[in-house]
Amino acid sequence: MFSPSPAVLRVILQDHDVRKLFLPSGIPNTVDDLLTIVKETFQLDEHFSLMYMDTDFGQFFTLTSTDDIKNKDSIKIIKKEDPSVILTLTPVCDSDMLLPARDVDQHSTDDQSSFSSRKTMLSAPSEGRSEKVLQAGNQAYFEDGTLLQNHSVKSDILQKLAESKFKYTAYPTNPQIQSVIEALIEMYPCLKEPGCCSGIRHEVVNLNPPIKDFQERWPALFTEAQIKDEFQRNTAVPLEQTFMYKLDGYTPKLLELLKAKGGVAGVKIKSKLSALNQGHTIEKRRDVVIRSLIEYLGEVEENLFKDCNDGNQEDFVEEVMVILVHANGDGEPGISIVLEGTKVLTKCENTGKACALLMGLIYSLNLQYPSTLKYTFEVFQKRMDLDGLKLSPKVRSLKNMLLM
Repeated sequence: MFSPSPAVLRVILQDHDVRKLFLPSGIPNTVDDLLTIVKETFQLDEHFSLMYMDTDFGQFFTLTSTDDIKNKDSIKIIKKEDPSVILTLTPVCDSDMLLPARDVDQHSTDDQSSFSSRKTMLSAPSEGRSEKVLQAGNQAYFEDGTLLQNHSVKSDILQKLAESKFKYTAYPTNPQIQSVIEALIEMYPCLKEPGCCSGIRHEVVNLNPPIKDFQERWPALFTEAQIKDEFQRNTAVPLEQTFMYKLDGYTPKLLELLKAKGGVAGVKIKSKLSALNQGHTIEKRRDVVIRSLIEYLGEVEENLFKDCNDGNQEDFVEEVMVILVHANGDGEPGISIVLEGTKVLTKCENTGKACALLMGLIYSLNLQYPSTLKYTFEVFQKRMDLDGLKLSPKVRSLKNMLLM
């Protein structure tokens, strides 16, 4: 009678946590059986999938059959995002509880039934300085409509939200954060901000006006400071700092991938990278990396960046969403953002910053990505950690290569 040979696998749990998995009965017949053994052996509670090191390519591939692995092969744990996220809001004082943990479905809608159930899952804090401040704020609001102006309380609420969410997911999505904020404001309407939930957001989501009309009605939104504030209000993520930190962190590995790219795209990329052979600023390096990344993803750089003669309206009147690079002689080029043929933001300093601010406008105005740049904007959104939605296969492949 045939007796299976024992086997041992090298298991990468995390980048700095590698273990041996002993299989006395040999390699399991199915991937599900192997998943169960891995889960029980290493006491893993989260959902995950497996990848294996392919000897032909020297890279990790998704494990779909245990026939692809043998004794002493390497497998890697890939954690899956949970279908839901729990957010906990805590008060200004560490000893006070503002809100209990609650579930937020990634795919939930904002219909009346879901909003009603959301309110029942929140309970008012029973004591503490934060409760007294909020109660006094509500009383003033119901008497004469006065909004709470205690910036310390608001700042601490946002800070605690940002800290606690990391227990469950790195970056909750815009709808998830918005859901919690709406429930909080329903309980404490004194926390409303002029033009936010009842004004701007209502018009953006429900009326979807043209950009030109929107700019006339809400001109204050189209400033760098307000774009950043609105983005952080919606996502609890600092826009420019997060975008630049992630871009700079990925740059060394990105440069390796870009230099190794072949074909027509590789020729274009190498031409762009040649600008880094001599002295360059960090802003120039970011510009080159972003432009090269667009080509690496199989998209066209000119669909995002447009060179134009400064002040020439005809250069962008037909553009839906672009970043204009104005020629200014020998000086630094001027950078502007155009949406629906309207120049909405000027003096962006550099293209990297313009990309971050464009993402902020997309969130604030509830805009769709242009189809010709869907992978580029997906990388901006998800690999720069501005949001945590599911990755497309192409961007997931890029993520895996960046993490190797």
